[in-house]
Amino acid sequence: MRVVIDAKLRTAATAKVYRERSKALAIIVTTQASLARAQRKYERPGVEAIAVKGRDGELALDELMREFGRRGWNNVLIEGGANLAGSALAANIIDRVAFFVAPKILGAGLPAIDATHAPELTDFTARQVGDDWLLEARPAQASKSGSPSTRGRG
Repeated sequence: MRVVIDAKLRTAATAKVYRERSKALAIIVTTQASLARAQRKYERPGVEAIAVKGRDGELALDELMREFGRRGWNNVLIEGGANLAGSALAANIIDRVAFFVAPKILGAGLPAIDATHAPELTDFTARQVGDDWLLEARPAQASKSGSPSTRGRG
């Protein structure tokens, strides 16, 4: 399954994720207000547009995880930019975080997570993957509350 979370429908309809020949369905997730436009812009065989409630100008990721749970999806890998990562942490849908660290210093760059709060992490592990290091941990609230089957991975 390939899912694009795009409340403002900024992704090009010609993007490779929507054109790839694959047995995996591509899903575009947007707001209720943008659903009809998303269906016109993106839907074709192998692509589905769905909507979830919006909250403060962003998609309600907890609602999206519930939808995924209704579809029987128990594990979700959230891969995206700093805004999506921060929103997922704020929505408390993350039960594990993973960071790759490369043996290069690239300069200032962009933040990995745009978070208004700094979540406390626990249960750290580290292992080498090729020349890189994979650091994994759990947000402290996930460790305390358990992991509902619809909680995401990021």
